Amino acid sequence: MIEEIIAFDKALVININQHQNEVLNFFMMAFTSKIFWVLTLLIVFVKIYTLLPAKHFYWIFLTTGLVFSTTDRVSVIFFKNVFLRLRPCHEIDVLSQINLIVPCGGQYSFISSHACNSMGFSLFLIMALHKKWQPITLLLLSFTFFTSISRLYLAKHYLTDIIAGWIVGAIIGYTWYLIYKKYFKKLINATF
Repeated sequence: MIEEIIAFDKALVININQHQNEVLNFFMMAFTSKIFWVLTLLIVFVKIYTLLPAKHFYWIFLTTGLVFSTTDRVSVIFFKNVFLRLRPCHEIDVLSQINLIVPCGGQYSFISSHACNSMGFSLFLIMALHKKWQPITLLLLSFTFFTSISRLYLAKHYLTDIIAGWIVGAIIGYTWYLIYKKYFKKLINATF
């Protein structure tokens, strides 16, 4: 069973990579870039700032940072450093059949930190703010999807890396939402 999943993962990366074109290359490189992340988060946080009182904004911002820190560390310490699964772009049998348009980067791929991080903070923000700003759901789920899929297209991750990253990120994002709801909301309502 595991061998079939690995074979499917490799075949999918190779197939997608062999259908590259200049337009998709541009967008996929943009979706995976730090600049895209910073601009997306800047837009989201500027909008959140206009919707919430300063004290509430502060706790949302702080908790989002905690979500990101947790997802990033968990994806590396408990997954990449444990499973040691090579990225597709480091696998000799895959590398010989793909076209790399960006440097390969780190050595290990399971789980995708991009998928984990984006799903974690997206789910947290959606759960915390969807009543105040309904478009946040579509905006952040689209951000998560396109960021994650770019990793597959660029041969940085396998599909199972991305799906596992989404699952772990969702668990962490939801856990931080519960902590925020139970503890931080009390602090927001307290008088400082």
